[in-house]
Amino acid sequence: MQCPSCNTQFELTWRRYLQAPTGRHRCPACKATFRLARSLRYWLLTLAFAALVLGGVVGVAHATDCDCAAAAWKWPATAGLMLLLSALYMVLDRHLENRMGSRPV
Repeated sequence: MQCPSCNTQFELTWRRYLQAPTGRHRCPACKATFRLARSLRYWLLTLAFAALVLGGVVGVAHATDCDCAAAAWKWPATAGLMLLLSALYMVLDRHLENRMGSRPV
């Protein structure tokens, strides 16, 4: 990641990533606030991943849609799948954001 004001290169650590849920980051050197320039490719990857998450949740809900013992696992399995896929998304998103350009806010 590079600051657009002072051109300092720095790593988007997990702490910085989690402290900027809206995507506004702060340079550790000059304290300037900036946003990442998200490209069309970034948004297409995000939408594709969201479609996979939705498909997985619908698949789990459909697979346990019966009056059997498996139906008791429907909501815990769905919640567990959502948590797992959300964590996977955060890893992917942080990796993508680390490689993006930035622009001042």
